[in-house]
Amino acid sequence: MDFINDFDKIICEVSSVLGKPINKTKYEIVDRGIPHQPRSLPTGMMGVYTFWYEGDFLKLGKAGPM
Repeated sequence: MDFINDFDKIICEVSSVLGKPINKTKYEIVDRGIPHQPRSLPTGMMGVYTFWYEGDFLKLGKAGPM
């Protein structure tokens, strides 16, 4: 599966439906792989993360301020 393009599409569609479109230049999608190596976020940045297994999201969360 092409998660990066799938997430780009979801972010674009959902933010537009909510009336607050998010420009692609305002976020970055990073696939850390399995197993992943967590890294610190840049100061003032927020991260949204997912854990996905066999077609199901196990967790969707937020890290950092905002």
